[in-house]
Amino acid sequence: VTEASFCSGMQCLGWNGGHETLLFSALDVNCNGSITTEELRWLDLELRRLYRKREAKLRAMSENAWRDRQKSKAVTLTQDFRAHLLKKHGCYLRAWRVSLSPSDAMSLNKNQFMKACAKMGWHTN
Repeated sequence: VTEASFCSGMQCLGWNGGHETLLFSALDVNCNGSITTEELRWLDLELRRLYRKREAKLRAMSENAWRDRQKSKAVTLTQDFRAHLLKKHGCYLRAWRVSLSPSDAMSLNKNQFMKACAKMGWHTN
């Protein structure tokens, strides 16, 4: 592509920023008065990099949305569980001592917790 065809082509494509000759000289790496495909090879690399960056950003946004939904579900589930404990036992301490840990242990593993919830009648999806 010669400088004249580059400048007229840029204007046909809607470029009205001026400085076409400066752009041409920046792209004419070999300084031979024309731009070859070899001199524009970097553009393909930059486009691929840009597409990968956009895809990564979309994936991250999707993962963040999923994480936010999970966090919202966890908050709702916790509120429902606490409401169930208060409704059934009146206070958290009584709920712990009567339903969750009748042997007065200071902690529960997941299996013990799930069994206690089932005995209490609290089920979730």
